[in-house]
Amino acid sequence: MPVIEMSKEKKFTQMWSNQTNLGKKFGLSAIAVGKLLVGEGLKDPTTKLATKKALEEGYAKSTPLKDGTPYFMWSINKIRPLIEKDHQPLSKVDYWVKEVMGILKEAQALDDAGNDKPGRIMWECAYEDVPKNIQEEVKARVEKKE
Repeated sequence: MPVIEMSKEKKFTQMWSNQTNLGKKFGLSAIAVGKLLVGEGLKDPTTKLATKKALEEGYAKSTPLKDGTPYFMWSINKIRPLIEKDHQPLSKVDYWVKEVMGILKEAQALDDAGNDKPGRIMWECAYEDVPKNIQEEVKARVEKKE
């Protein structure tokens, strides 16, 4: 039986991220990350596109959408230290509390809009992705905030 060698190359998604996912680990919005990128000279404040510096120095990679709309992914290894200068990463529990609260808020909005079935499904599945070893702590913290 032939031996299959696992590739040591990282997947694209392990190296590149959008602003939303870069900010999540720090409790920041995509907009806040965008402002940080503008402040670092990596994103143009007017066009909102990655700057020449960002592209040439490997901070950003152009990944246009199917319709041709410009879109950029950001180097996790290069952007994360810039964020960490002023922001602490969330603990694992804090991260999941924030995620669950977002799901529950969206579920409530669906229910309020008369879409009670999808809202109920979201509500019932809100903790599904939370790691088992912290589920109880996350539930307790979410219930305190509700």
